[in-house]
Formats: sequence, C-alpha cells, structure tokens
Amino acid sequence: RVGRVSSCAGRAGWRGSGRRARDTGLYRRVRPQLLPRRPGVGQWFFGVKNGREYHLLRQILRDTDPNFTRWAIARLLQWPGRATTAAIRIHGATDRLLPNGAAHSQYQLPGGHLIIISRAPDISRILNGLADQKTTTPLVS
Repeated sequence: RVGRVSSCAGRAGWRGSGRRARDTGLYRRVRPQLLPRRPGVGQWFFGVKNGREYHLLRQILRDTDPNFTRWAIARLLQWPGRATTAAIRIHGATDRLLPNGAAHSQYQLPGGHLIIISRAPDISRILNGLADQKTTTPLVS
C-alpha cells in the first residue's frame, strides 16, 4: 500500500492563492532568500505554532539554498500530477500550503503542513495499523 502525508495529487489539489500564484506566474517573483528573515510568513503557511516546530522551521529556512527553494516552488506549482495506485492520504486539517488536500484524505489530523513532525506518533500509529491490516479497508481513527 501507498501512504501519502501532506500531499496533493496534482493541479486539482490547488485552490485559492496556490492556484493564483501558478496561473499568474506570481511564484516567479518570490525571493526565497527573504524567507529566513521573515520566518512568520513560513510559520503561517506551514501552520507552525509551538516553539520546537518554529525553531526547526527557522533552521530549515536558513539551511535551504534559495535556488533550490525557487526551483522546488516552481516544480510544485507546475506539476500536472499523474495517476497512481490507490493511496491512503493523511493530511493536516489546517494545512495552508496544500489546503485542498484535507478534503481528499482518509485521515485528517489537527495541524498544518508539518504534521509529519507535530503529529508523528499519530501518523506512525495509522501507518502501523494499515501495515497490519490484511484488507484494503481504511483503519478507522
């Protein structure tokens, strides 16, 4: 089985500001080198609330090469998606980076895009439960 955390299946997963940024090319004007100086912007988009996650996000923003960030944003927004095997999706209910993902997920956890960090024990429990199942019926959380 395939499990996807904080992801979207393609362009259909974008709405609102993400779709506008893609359709207008606005993402090309983003200056990634400003993100480490404006961690509040990243904090809002990633849904980071507490000190541990905030410090980790700040460190990630500082350590990430701006050219890579620019490339990653462009690839993410231009990605057309593709048909894949059925996947179990786990998504943050208040994810602002990929806001439409929660609507198409079998598991919605409290939190934003970084639930892989903030809700790691819950994600582990879900994935372990799925691995233990013999059928394709989703584990009820």
